[in-house]
Amino acid sequence: MVDVSKFYGRVKFVNSFPRYRVKLVKSFVDLHVQILNSFPDGPGKWKVVDHFPDFTVKIVRAFPDFTIK
Repeated sequence: MVDVSKFYGRVKFVNSFPRYRVKLVKSFVDLHVQILNSFPDGPGKWKVVDHFPDFTVKIVRAFPDFTIK
């Protein structure tokens, strides 16, 4: 299981070779995500970037590392 309290910062959504695989759900959520334009400095606060991400994410339907809303 992944410690989701450490997931904040700059994120890039990719289709191949992701660092983490996540599933979008409405209930039983592991992490509530907010997409911000600046200062992603807390758990679940993400800034979407194209270059120099802190981590990469792929949206999947099955076998996720964790779930987000």
